[in-house]
Amino acid sequence: RLDAARDSAILFSDEKIFTVAQSVNKQNDRVYATSIEEANEKGRIIGRRQSDQSVMVWLGICEDGKTELVFIPAGVKINTDIYVTSILEKVVEPFAQQHFNGRPWIYQQDSAPSHRSKRTQDWCRLHFPRLPLVVRMALYSPDLSPLDYAVWGKLEAEACAIRHPNIDSLKAALFQAHTNLSPEFLRAACQSFKTRLRLCIRAKGDYFE
Repeated sequence: RLDAARDSAILFSDEKIFTVAQSVNKQNDRVYATSIEEANEKGRIIGRRQSDQSVMVWLGICEDGKTELVFIPAGVKINTDIYVTSILEKVVEPFAQQHFNGRPWIYQQDSAPSHRSKRTQDWCRLHFPRLPLVVRMALYSPDLSPLDYAVWGKLEAEACAIRHPNIDSLKAALFQAHTNLSPEFLRAACQSFKTRLRLCIRAKGDYFE
């Protein structure tokens, strides 16, 4: 797979659920204060609710570009029909035709049921005739996907720095954070993939960071 990817652009894709709650990095976020009262005033306590509203987002990125954000409607599960009609047909295919413009490219998706279904695979073979392969990484492989190890965290840190009053506010913040993803950031994130893949192979699939 490394040989196939060497001369081809890779369009990485993934989904993530974002909530209106404020995002906090439990490992790195620190509040310095002389008392608990002062710490609380500076944001020591971050509220969480079981009923926090959320939205599922799909995104595709490559070294020199990104697709639009796709917001999955509330209550809708990404089954094969939704994946094919709302993502592959409406977003991936037109983006690839315009962006890659005949260049060899690879579409990466994980092993979610809607991704590996027969209809999805048949659709990809029919509509991506020049595609060398569709990379299907493990469902839980955050060390390998640039969306997991770089992009989602950056979007969440920027869009969820505060608690949002509603979903519309969250979507607006995510849209702005998506707009702010620079070409330099995307290039660095995607170029790290091949290095991480080699380390994973060397570690025989074990932890390598």
